Amino acid sequence: MYAVPDLENSMAEIASITGIVPSDGGVHPGNGTRNALLGLSNSSYLEIIGPDKKQNLENTLGELLVRKNTSGIRAWAVAVSDLASVAHVAKELGFRVRDRKEMSRKTPEGSLLEWELLFLEDALLPFFIDWKGSEHPARKAPSGCGLVELSISAEEPKVYQELLNKLQLEISVSEGEPAISAIIRSPKGDWSLPSW
Repeated sequence: MYAVPDLENSMAEIASITGIVPSDGGVHPGNGTRNALLGLSNSSYLEIIGPDKKQNLENTLGELLVRKNTSGIRAWAVAVSDLASVAHVAKELGFRVRDRKEMSRKTPEGSLLEWELLFLEDALLPFFIDWKGSEHPARKAPSGCGLVELSISAEEPKVYQELLNKLQLEISVSEGEPAISAIIRSPKGDWSLPSW
């Protein structure tokens, strides 16, 4: 999830950097946000999330995006079909698990996407998404880019690495200041996305 303070300007900037124009994803009612998508593979995409100025932004993620006024990787997600199993593994390892959250949005074509999210208390860890039978958004996102690297650093990397290994996620965590960054390969070259 690439957080931006202004979605329209950021979409134009990303198109200039990559040579690929992100597609409009849709609105997240009540969250003060809307998104755009950039395909990275058949099953992965970069979500570019920004404030939706047509919504009331007070006390929403949209308000936070405006206030922070910078762009960067805010979070990362993993698609799963069994959120309960993920929650069980995380709890076994001592991670705090938040309540699940059901969400939906209408696509620009008018179809309804529905999904359920599971968040862990630590922002460096992924959040998990069950698409509940909805078509994966990566299949309709503009293609031409790919994820070269996802980098995670933490003050205690062993704890994070153990969870990622148990969930069979092939991501390495290095020791350092807490951060998530990425490198995306595009027709115009590699694009480095800093941590938010």
